[in-house]
Amino acid sequence: MSKKIIITVTVILVAVIAITFFSKSEKTNKISKNNIDTLTKTNLTIDTSANHNVLVGVWYDESIKSPDGGKVVYEIISKNQQIFMQAVSFKGENLKVSDMPKINDGASELKINGEEYISIENPNTSFKIDKHGDLYIFDIGKLVVKCSRIM
Repeated sequence: MSKKIIITVTVILVAVIAITFFSKSEKTNKISKNNIDTLTKTNLTIDTSANHNVLVGVWYDESIKSPDGGKVVYEIISKNQQIFMQAVSFKGENLKVSDMPKINDGASELKINGEEYISIENPNTSFKIDKHGDLYIFDIGKLVVKCSRIM
């Protein structure tokens, strides 16, 4: 395949993932049996015992824009033995992040599967965090984007 086709396919896949994050309408207050002690086998540890939302990290995705033209970051949040990932858009250079963020309707719940994390809503989408803290997003096992950790 030519580079142009590969780039086009990658952009489309990233757009589909972002739309999935922004358009999910299921509520996030459902009960889960997703018991996770750590998100990765690195230094990133998650306290899932808290009954309030805890921000685990924030990753910047420079390859995509939100539907309104804003920049996109992904937040990983833990609450009550559950892990969620949500896309958040912002404009300008000032990103404001709470250490106890609200879980949006568009958040995806994640479950652990070995060393990767799978979206419960879309099992074709998986996530890995490397030892440097970078987030890798895969669709059907193919790398879609690498995001740098900013928090």
